[in-house]
Amino acid sequence: FLSGAIAQGALAPGGGFYVGMNTGINSSALTRFTDAGAQDPTFGATPLGFAANTLYDILVQPDGRVVLIGGADSGDVSYSRFL
Repeated sequence: FLSGAIAQGALAPGGGFYVGMNTGINSSALTRFTDAGAQDPTFGATPLGFAANTLYDILVQPDGRVVLIGGADSGDVSYSRFL
């Protein structure tokens, strides 16, 4: 399960919510929870990894895809779109 500081959250289409965490140097993670607060088993067995020191935002697009935006100490910005 996740270990780290919660950085961002977003509502999931159809119920539930996403939680993004800063988990260590150059790493963040994303997982989804059900409306009841349990980790959503349909989202995968482990949280999705994302290479960024700091997670800035979680965006949920109208089609339900999730975009993570993060950055590094150097000032670089990165993003990932999950299908």
